[in-house]
Amino acid sequence: MSLTDEKANTLHVAALQFEVRTGDIEANLHEIARLTAESDPALHNERLDLLLLPEMALTGFDYVRLPQLADDAAAATDRLIDIVREIASYVALSIPFRHADGISNRLIVLSTESGALTAFYDKIHCIGHGGFRETDFIKPGSEIKTVQLKGWRIGLSICYDLRFAELYRLQRPDLILLPAQWPSTRHEHLLLLARARAIENQACLLLCNMTGKAGRLDFSGNSQIIDAKGSILADAGSTPALIRAKLDRKALTDWRKDFPVLEDTKLLE
Repeated sequence: MSLTDEKANTLHVAALQFEVRTGDIEANLHEIARLTAESDPALHNERLDLLLLPEMALTGFDYVRLPQLADDAAAATDRLIDIVREIASYVALSIPFRHADGISNRLIVLSTESGALTAFYDKIHCIGHGGFRETDFIKPGSEIKTVQLKGWRIGLSICYDLRFAELYRLQRPDLILLPAQWPSTRHEHLLLLARARAIENQACLLLCNMTGKAGRLDFSGNSQIIDAKGSILADAGSTPALIRAKLDRKALTDWRKDFPVLEDTKLLE
């Protein structure tokens, strides 16, 4: 799927990390609005191509209420678009999504101009340990998804997917999206694996993790924007924040030509 036909040498991306309030869509929309309003004034003149929010950004993991929250989250996306429209052309986040077979953890990409759903991905690797119960309540996806934005091939993934390198090899992305609720007890794994996925795929990576607490779990944030060599272009630290960077297409393609690792890939069964 292609969001635009135009090609761009740079892609202006951002991650907006905050404390996701479990089961409280109103509080989460309010926090997104607050942080957006407090963001760099330059964003209002130089809009983002893509803004990424954390995993389950509007609802959190309120497992028992997921069916109702799925309906409420779908209804709230128009309000979210109104909040971020001034600073971003597209916004991506994961929400609970109700369908005939159950509830999925769905990453959606929305156009803030038209309000249209332009791409989606249902989380393939659901987690049932380490403080999470996704496998009890959420139906895993079965389809690998990418989307084209301004000539960039974007790989869609969510949180726990990061531990499964083969997903990204099959996507062959230029940019990886990773909304997350990754707890601080495994914080180092998140940072190491994010850089590893960028380095081994010679792809940029946009990570948006939540901060604060959810139930018994603590979250350290550290949303990052990483280039194709594994260099960290921006890090949000541990508090609510918006980070942004301009990704350089020429730098990415030059690196792949100078050190053509991907040409040597052999996927063995």
